[in-house]
Formats: sequence, C-alpha cells, structure tokens
Amino acid sequence: MKVLKNVMIYILITVSVLLCLFLSFVNIFCEKVVVIGTSMYSTLREGELGLLIKKEIAPKIEREDIIVFTKPRGSESINVVKRVIGLPGETVEIKEDGQIYINDQLISQDFLDEYQLLQTYVGLDSSYMKVTLKDDEYYVLGDNRFNSQDSRYDGPVKRKDVLGKLMFTYAQYRKFDSNTETGEDKQYFPLRFFEGGLWIL
Repeated sequence: MKVLKNVMIYILITVSVLLCLFLSFVNIFCEKVVVIGTSMYSTLREGELGLLIKKEIAPKIEREDIIVFTKPRGSESINVVKRVIGLPGETVEIKEDGQIYINDQLISQDFLDEYQLLQTYVGLDSSYMKVTLKDDEYYVLGDNRFNSQDSRYDGPVKRKDVLGKLMFTYAQYRKFDSNTETGEDKQYFPLRFFEGGLWIL
C-alpha cells in the first residue's frame, strides 16, 4: 500500500512539473489566435481558435505550411494567415488551369478541390503570375482561392514580417462576431493538426 502511495505521489509530481513546463512554453513561445474571415476555408473556419508557434523557435518553414504574417493596411498593420506555396529563391508560375509550377516543376495541390484549383488563376495581376522569389521571400495563397487577398495580388511575403506557424486548432466559437473580433459559447473538439498557423482576408 505504501509503495502504491509513493508511486501515485511520483506520478502526480511528474504530471504537475510537465504541465508547468508546457504552460511556461506556451506563454513564452506561443500565442493564441482567432480565425477571422474566409480566405482559408475550408481548412480554417471563422471563429476557430488555434495555437501559433513564434518563428523564433518554429521549425523551418516548408511548402504547404500555414503561416501568420503582418501586412500594412492604411496607417496600421494586420495579421494575416495563408499557406506557403513558394520558398525563398524559387520561381513560382501560375498557369491558366490553376496549376502551379515551381522551378518549372508541377506541384501537387491535393488540399484543394477542382473548383478552388480553377479559381487560382481568375483575376490575376499578370505581374505576379510568374515571380522569382528573393532569399527572404515566400509566395503565399489562401485555400479559398476565390476569396483570398494573397501573393497573387500583393506579391511575396518578407521573412521579417512572418510571425510564426499555426500548428493546430483546438476550439470553435459557436457565436463569433468578425466586426468586433469577439466570440462566446466556445465549442471544443479533438485537436485538428495540419502541416503548418488566420486573422483576416
């Protein structure tokens, strides 16, 4: 009985220490984020909550990662979420059928349905249909290609503007107001992981 009690105390102490370490890590290196807008639908839905890992400790940014970065809007800056398509030094070209070539090699976009794939080309500014990225630039697109203000219109994203990667989402507001960026009646569901990080279109 005494041995069992000691084991239970040891387990309790271990769990408490691990929990404290996890919470300390989250508070220092992570940030809670709220999805606003539909530019990443259906991968991310408005009112969804996720955990951003800051770029200072985030793993190397890879193709198809979902990142958060800042972007100027008037006299202020906003946080934006998109999927990484092109990496530093690569040449990105979007064809009329919505297919994307990196250094003249066709890449897979199996996270999109056929409709969204076709919408990749619609309304493009020709100056960003084919871009060679600098050593500190990324080409990013929203998964909702019909309704996303991304590198097709704004050009590449600078590394200095990247805040980090969203590693998973963990909850969804049933009631969310995008005008005030607040929600209530939080609904939890199993952690939904994906390769990569939300805010606005």
